[in-house]
Amino acid sequence: MASYELGSLIWRIKGDSSDYDKKIQATSNKLTKFGDKAKKVGKSLTTFVTAPLVGLGVAGVKAASDLEESLNAVNVVFGDAADIVNKFGEDSAENVGLSQAAFNGLATTIGSQLKQSGLSIDTVANQTNELTTRAADLASVFNTEVDDALGALGAALRGESEPARRFGVNISEAAIQSEALASGLVKSKDEITEQIKVQARYNLIMKQSDQVAGDFANTSDSLANQTRILKSDLVDVAAQLGEELIPLATDMVSGLRDLVSWFGDLDEGAQQTVVVM
Repeated sequence: MASYELGSLIWRIKGDSSDYDKKIQATSNKLTKFGDKAKKVGKSLTTFVTAPLVGLGVAGVKAASDLEESLNAVNVVFGDAADIVNKFGEDSAENVGLSQAAFNGLATTIGSQLKQSGLSIDTVANQTNELTTRAADLASVFNTEVDDALGALGAALRGESEPARRFGVNISEAAIQSEALASGLVKSKDEITEQIKVQARYNLIMKQSDQVAGDFANTSDSLANQTRILKSDLVDVAAQLGEELIPLATDMVSGLRDLVSWFGDLDEGAQQTVVVM
């Protein structure tokens, strides 16, 4: 009787142990498969999530850096009148189809030229905004880019007449002399200085392009102008993301990818310990 009970006990222990071994092996196999999947997930996060976010982060950080540099340039060129330009630049995407950084970059060039007129810095700042707005109107009518049109107007301010001709603006020496006299800037041709010429050129640009004034705003719902606005808005948003959000998002996803990859590289025993814990 005792021998039978002992044999039965041994059989049950061996049988139970065998079942336990099978369960351990099955669990081990599952953990191995999970580890393989974890590695794949880690790679997928790198390929489909982390890499694009890092790419967007790089673009955003660059946009933020460009904006910061452009704001500094505006402050240097316009000094006490920088707020006039900066306020316009905050809505430059909707106003003229330029991102804030792009507008600032162009404004500092135009402003530097207009400062040669000898007028007050506040007047120079306002004229910069007005000339950029007129360039957007010309770009809308002639179906070109705003920076292209503004570049031509900037050349006209320097006395280079040819680039602006395709926009219907003629800045010849004779026209400059006539404008200086007619507008009362001087009383005789002998009084015309380089400062007077800059003022006269600005007046001629605005007068000769007056027929297109307001076209960008009036046709802002057109495909071409909507595209300009959208592209500029995206650059502005990228700059904001680069300044505030992208570094945080990149760190978070990178940390998650590292965690999953770390678990996938553990041996089976370590993985089982982690799961139990």
